[in-house]
Amino acid sequence: MTALVFEATTFLCSKTYHLEAGSVRCHDKSGALEWSLEIDAIDAAILAEHVVRRRLLRRFDLCVDGRWHSIGGNFDITQPGAPDRAAQRALIGAIAKALPGTCAITMGERRSWRYVWFGLGLVSLLSAPSLLVAAAFGGASGFQIAVIALPMALLALFGLVVMRIFAPWTAPPRIDAQGLVDLLAYRDRVPEQP
Repeated sequence: MTALVFEATTFLCSKTYHLEAGSVRCHDKSGALEWSLEIDAIDAAILAEHVVRRRLLRRFDLCVDGRWHSIGGNFDITQPGAPDRAAQRALIGAIAKALPGTCAITMGERRSWRYVWFGLGLVSLLSAPSLLVAAAFGGASGFQIAVIALPMALLALFGLVVMRIFAPWTAPPRIDAQGLVDLLAYRDRVPEQP
């Protein structure tokens, strides 16, 4: 296996990831080893992607004995062919292809984060009618209630959508290693819409 190196600069820190001889290592900015994993020991892998303010946040999480380790990156969405994005894609692809056959690769968030997002959706859904009722009992006129009804309906719709996407009792979609490589290659070839 050829050695691959990916240097990630996120919001708060800089990390370097190395893949060689069947292991993945993460070093911090000073070069100190943060973690090291044998690829054969990886139990599960998850790819999570989010677009926030014209930035693509891509994270490949690897689980060994219940402990999660992340290979994260933060990229400008208008530059799908950027060298750092290509390096992360190559690293993720090489790891995915080297994973043991029993290891499942899923898309989305880890279960704990799915609960957090689901909870945020639930709060949004319940806040909308609560705010309308509070406005009605607080002495707001019919016109004022009508004016805030549309934003509250949108807030409730947002909550429903988030709850549906991140429902913790549903199984996240699975993908095989070649499918993951093809998906990342496609997404990095086609610019995302801001």
